[in-house]
This record gives sequence, structure tokens and C-alpha cells, in this order.
Amino acid sequence: MVAQILAYAAALHGRSAEEFERSILAKHLAGRSLHDTVRDTAQAEAAEPDDFHQTLDRALLDGALRLVLVLDQVPAELVRLIGYLEAVTHGLIVDLVTVTSYEVEGKRVVVPQRIEPEKIDLSDRSASDPAPAQTASSTGVTTPGVDAFREHLATVSPEHRATAEACAAWGERIAAAGLANVQTYTGKGGEVVLLPRLLPEGSGLVSIYIRSDGRPALQWWRSVFDRRAPHSIDAVSAAGGADIGRGSFVPAITDTLLDALFDAYREASATESGHQQPIWAL
Repeated sequence: MVAQILAYAAALHGRSAEEFERSILAKHLAGRSLHDTVRDTAQAEAAEPDDFHQTLDRALLDGALRLVLVLDQVPAELVRLIGYLEAVTHGLIVDLVTVTSYEVEGKRVVVPQRIEPEKIDLSDRSASDPAPAQTASSTGVTTPGVDAFREHLATVSPEHRATAEACAAWGERIAAAGLANVQTYTGKGGEVVLLPRLLPEGSGLVSIYIRSDGRPALQWWRSVFDRRAPHSIDAVSAAGGADIGRGSFVPAITDTLLDALFDAYREASATESGHQQPIWAL
């Protein structure tokens, strides 16, 4: 298994971003660009197209890849092997993820757990440490909850502060109701984004910004609405004063819109990605 995934990485090493997209991924992208496909999931955290392709080009050229192994259980020998590979190679990251399935009141619940080779106690194969609470990328930093978003409300101009406060309160309401995993993304350009992400896919119906000029803005994601909250589209469009487009911004953020979005998240929380199944237990 390890040899196979390393062979995949070796096959990609040295390819250009253009070749990777057009020759290798073309049939999976169905006519869309790789950046657009990634942006639907990464949303506010997605790099600009030029930066994205330059980074991808460099990663492929250098072989700086992230490999992911997903298993129902991870033997201690595999943990040691992955730890060794990461210790003696430059730019190679290997993620070990265990997936456990449960039946809860007739519903199937799947729980992933990332295993950290450098932290695990190999005398106990079940021991592992949780992923760090704060994650950093080349574009910014993501932290859990609404606190980091609230810290930036002081930068909002007085005429927009009430709207920004309402957005923060809405994020806290979403989190308290268990409708999404709410995070705050702080970009290197000074923008701050509230990310209410649906489980299990990790994408949100909307992203709420405090721009670098101090103005709040709300961006909605049509593809996620289509998958998770299709019955809320008309109500949200009416409340927002515009049709929901792909990655488009709403003309104005109002209490009526935030209430409609709360209802949309409530619909989405009962709709697993691609399936009409409750996922409250995730």
C-alpha cells in the first residue's frame, strides 16, 4: 500500500500544473478548471488563480506532495514507517487517517481521526493526539470559533459595525445549534472571514468577510446550496435581493437574510452531502 501511493507520487513528480490538470484530471473535472473545483471547497481560503497555479507547479516540480492513507485501523509498524519517511525526506507529508463507523439509532455515523506519527505512543496502538486547533497555510491562518472574527470588529467603520456584530452573533447562533463547524480565517491581505462549514464535507453555504477596508460582505456558494439546502434557495434569494450565484456576493446583509440563512443551515444539517440522510450525530 505504501509502495503504491509512493508510486503515484513519483508519477506526478516533475509534471507541470497544466499537464496535471489537462492530461491527468481532465475527465474528473468535467470541463471545469482545477482552481474552480478547489475553490468550491476551499472557498474563502482558496488562493488567487495565478498564485494557485504557481504553487502547484512548484510542488509538482519539487515533489512536495501530501499523501493521504485512509484505513479502518493503523498498525504500529505503519506508523513507524510513515514517521521515518517524513523524517528522512524533504517536502513529503503523509497523513494517516483512521475511519470508524457506528450505528446510532439506525443511522450510520462515520468518524475520522488523524494519526500523528511523531506524537503517537507506539506501546498503545489506539493512542493519538488530536489535530492542532489552529492551522496555517501559505495564504493565512484558520482558528476555531467566532472569537478571531469578533476581535476584528473594532476595524469596521461605525456605519457597518452593527451589521458585522449581527454576523458574529449569527455565527455563534449557528455554532450553538450544532448546524456547522464555525471557524475564522485570517488572510495575509488583512481580510477576516467567518466560515460556517457543514459536516462532513467541510464546505459552507456562505462565507462572511470583514474586508481589509473594514466593510462586511457575504459570499454565497450555489453548488453547496444545490447539494445541501435546495429547498432554501428561493427564500434565501428573496431575502438577499438577488439570485444565488457561484461564489457571488450578496448586495446587502440584513437580519432577514441571516434568519433565512439560519433556516438554510438547518435544512443542510439534515442533508448529508449527496444524500438525504440526517447527520446530526457527526
